Order: sequence, then structure tokens, then C-alpha cells
Amino acid sequence: MRTLYRAVGCLGALMMTVCTPRPEERAKVWLEDCRVDGVAGHCATVGVPSNPADESSKQIALHVMVIPALTAAPKSDPVVFLAGGPGQAPSDLIPYILSVLGPLRKHRDIVLIDQRGTGRSGRLKCDLLGDGSLQEHFRTEFPADRVKKCVDELKVDTKHYVTANLAHDTERVRVALGAERFNLVGVSYGTRLALTYAKLYPKSVRTMVLDAVAPPNLTLMLDALSDGQRALDLMLRRCVETRPCAETFNGTRGRIELQFLETVERLEKDPAQLVTIAHPRTGESVTVRVDRDAFTSGLFSLMYVPGLVRLLPHTLERAAKGDLAPFVAQTLMLSDGNSEQIASGLLFSIACAEDIDFIDDATLKKRASKSFLGGLMVTNMQKACAMWPHAKLPASVRDPIESDVPTLLLSGEMDPVTPPKWGTDAARHLTNSRHGIAPGLAHGVSQHGCAPALIRELIETADPKALDITCLDELKPEAAFVNALGPKP
Repeated sequence: MRTLYRAVGCLGALMMTVCTPRPEERAKVWLEDCRVDGVAGHCATVGVPSNPADESSKQIALHVMVIPALTAAPKSDPVVFLAGGPGQAPSDLIPYILSVLGPLRKHRDIVLIDQRGTGRSGRLKCDLLGDGSLQEHFRTEFPADRVKKCVDELKVDTKHYVTANLAHDTERVRVALGAERFNLVGVSYGTRLALTYAKLYPKSVRTMVLDAVAPPNLTLMLDALSDGQRALDLMLRRCVETRPCAETFNGTRGRIELQFLETVERLEKDPAQLVTIAHPRTGESVTVRVDRDAFTSGLFSLMYVPGLVRLLPHTLERAAKGDLAPFVAQTLMLSDGNSEQIASGLLFSIACAEDIDFIDDATLKKRASKSFLGGLMVTNMQKACAMWPHAKLPASVRDPIESDVPTLLLSGEMDPVTPPKWGTDAARHLTNSRHGIAPGLAHGVSQHGCAPALIRELIETADPKALDITCLDELKPEAAFVNALGPKP
């Protein structure tokens, strides 16, 4: 129990003649022993007003978990992990978080905040998959009836679910825990939240790690059109620059690109191509329909993951020959997990208010004409946003954020959604920062190679200039698969 925990903490400290209060002792909330995903910690519920400008507005109960430091007197600046999405919750990612940040428990607590609308903090979950059949995973539009039903069933004011309010919530958690400052580790959308928190509460942040940087001036969905095309071009170029890959897939970049475009054109002309595979859970034979948009959007998702990027030359070569089974199997493997983790209601609330509302038709048309994705990704989201109640924000919400907080930025060169250019752009406004790029990685660097050590060193020293980020160069692109068995020896 908490009382015993306090006594042991002070007993250990008294042996050193000083009794330093643990964060649990400074906290203004009661932390109970808890276990989440098999990990022991201390949990609390922190109430925050749905509208931070109105203390009398309806309260939202935030789930907070403190994974305690392995010392009787931890430092007063815990590490806080900010998840991506928008819509992911740290409580769903504990094994990943500890694999990166676990060694920091030697001196610091790790704090996991399920932000409003995610995980155990009133998750804004929408049933967009309908009957749950495999075919639903290849639907590219958001069914209007399901979006409207979700709006009716949530019974919350979704206009208050924006990044600035998530940042205000984070500050209330800091105060409730009695923490002096936070060391922020944000991944993907979590980097936008980290930057916003540093802007609103600069004195509350000691260090920041921004992995897969998504600054506020990146436009979700729209920028993915050009960034996704860049990632595809890079993957194809690297294939033909490697002899085994080039020899297997007909030699030249132009030929590989032509095969890809022919596949897209074939699917556009015949949108009812059927693919039969074994159900990934039951093993039963199942048939699904794949059209052009399902193929291109699925390909975009596969490019997030380095291991699946290695498979893509083989996957595209099989698709060019009319065999879409490898593509379907990989897409199902990826989308099944994502659909369970993302709170789509929070995704709608944030993306509609902070991104989609700022897209004009002329820009969309220009970007779509130059991307294999076309514009459907954006127009489908625009239709959903037209039905989804969301905040109307000033254009200034998209301004770059300036800060002198010691910061490490990490980017994967092959990332299709937050490529290195966004880390470079954000770093221009962060006067005390370093930007490391991993040449062989896609979306998310923090778990690979020397990245965990760099993250821990930044948090320990608060000195980004001293980091040797050249170790990230060792994360080179791995050889592409030339068939289902793997790369050519």
C-alpha cells in the first residue's frame, strides 16, 4: 500500500541522513498500487475540466500510471511518454515504452498519461469496421452512418478535444503529481503534443525527445501524399541500386515503376478483383475484394514498417503478376492491430480541427496529381469532418514552435508520413537541439540500434550538443526480399 511505500522510502533515505520526498509524497492525488499489462506501478485518476477555460465544465477522468524508479529517492523530473495517433494510449504500449525507457528507472519514475479520449481516459472509440469482416479492412471511406452514430453515442463535446487542451491536461497532471519538471518523450503525433506543451509551459519541461516529428505545420493527410510518394520512390531506387534486387525485378527503376503503375491501372479498370487467402485467425478460406484505393492506401501503411518495406519489392512484383495475396496478408496483419489501438473519435477531433480545415481544393488537386495515392485519403477525411463536431481554430495554431528546451529529434529516412524534412524544419526553431536520421528506418526510430542509448543520454545530461548521433548511420537499409524466403544470399 502507499503508506508502507512512503515509510520504506524515508527509512532508506534516513540512512543517508536526508529524507527526500518521493513524488508519491508530493502528489496531490492518491496513488494506488496497480498492475497494467503485467507491469506493477501506482495509478491515479486526475480530473480535468473538459474546457480548460471553464473550471465548472464537465470533468474528464484521466488515467495516470507511475512506473516507479528503482531507488528510494528518485529525481523530481520524471520521464513522460506521449503516444501517437492521434488516438493511441501509453497504457497500450507499455512493453515498447519500457524497452526504450526502462533503464531510466534507475533514477526516475516513468509517467504514462492516457490523454483525454484515449485508453482508460474516456476513449472516443467509433465502430467503423461494421461487421468486423476482413473486407472491412479494405474499406477506404468512413461510412457516413457509422460516423453519425458515433457522434450520437459518445455524448461528449468533441470540440474540446484538441492538442492545446491535451497539453493543459498534461500540466495539471504534473501539478497533481508534484513533479518539478517533465522529460518528454513523444512519438509521431506525440511530438506535436510535446512541442505544444513546451510552448504553453516552457518552465515545466526539462528535455524533449521527438521521434517521427509531426510539428503543427505538417498537415495530416495532405502532406502524406507527397511524403508517401517520396518514400515509394526511395524504396524503388534503392532496389535497383542493389544488384540482387534489380536482377530479380527486371533491372531498371523505370521498369519497376512501370510494373507498379500497371498494377494500379489494372485495379482502377477492374475494381472488383477478388483475392482468396486463409483467415489470419481461423485459418478458413476467405475472399476479399481489392480495388485501386485499397491497394494504394494499404501500400502506404505498409511503408511505415521497416520489416514490411523489405518485403515490398517482392510484394509489388507478385501484384504485377496478378497475385495480390501477399499484399492482402501483410495489410491484414498491420491493420488488425492498428484498428484496436487508435481511438478514431480523437483522431477525427484533432485532425479535423488542426489539419483538414486548413486544406484548400487547389493545393489538394496539385498534390494529388503527383502522388500514387491520389486525393481520396484527404477527401474521405473531409467528408467525415463535415459530420464530426470539432473546434474551429485560428491559423496561428499551425505556426512553428520555438523553444530552447534541450531536444533530440529522430527521423527515419524512409518514413512515408513524417520524413526527415519535418524534423529539420522543427529543429530550425529549437535553438538547443540535435537531429539524427536513420537511413534504413521508416516511421519510428527510438527502439532501434543506438537510439535508446541516445534518448537516455539526452535525459541524463540535458546536453544535445554532446550526443554522438553518427551511430544512427549504422541503421542502414537491409536487403530487400527477392522472394517469400528472404533476400538473395
